[in-house]
Amino acid sequence: MPQIWLSYVELGSLLQCRPDEARSLAITTGADRKKSRDGLSRVKLTATWMDLWIQQIRGVDRFQRAAEEIWMLPHMDLTPAAEAKQEQNQAAEQSQAA
Repeated sequence: MPQIWLSYVELGSLLQCRPDEARSLAITTGADRKKSRDGLSRVKLTATWMDLWIQQIRGVDRFQRAAEEIWMLPHMDLTPAAEAKQEQNQAAEQSQAA
């Protein structure tokens, strides 16, 4: 069976959580972890995560995935922008209803 190793940022993107939450999940599930030569810690995907990873790369376009990975970066707190967009959508829906 092939081995797929992801960084915590990549695993967080896969599991739709923050990198620190991905690390906690890796520890909890007992997944193999190691520090790679590039200095990043990596997690070996379990069979379940590997299935999810394969489904994701088959079904998601690259640009959407890149946007999600940027969103998961710890220094990219985009919450205010997301809230502003949501408020715009709500305002548009209210104006259409009226």
